[in-house]
Amino acid sequence: MKSELLNIPTGSPAFLLESVTFSTKQFPIELSSSIVRGDRSKFVMERYYMNQ
Repeated sequence: MKSELLNIPTGSPAFLLESVTFSTKQFPIELSSSIVRGDRSKFVMERYYMNQ
């Protein structure tokens, strides 16, 4: 189980982070999925948009 890998009890809070990276021609080229412990995390997120 993933909780064992994170060394936390089953049912503990966690963040599931998923992202997709696109090429300059807007084709998906990378998929990422991460699970992060909720008790040891602090996030700052910034989002940039391309001009349409």
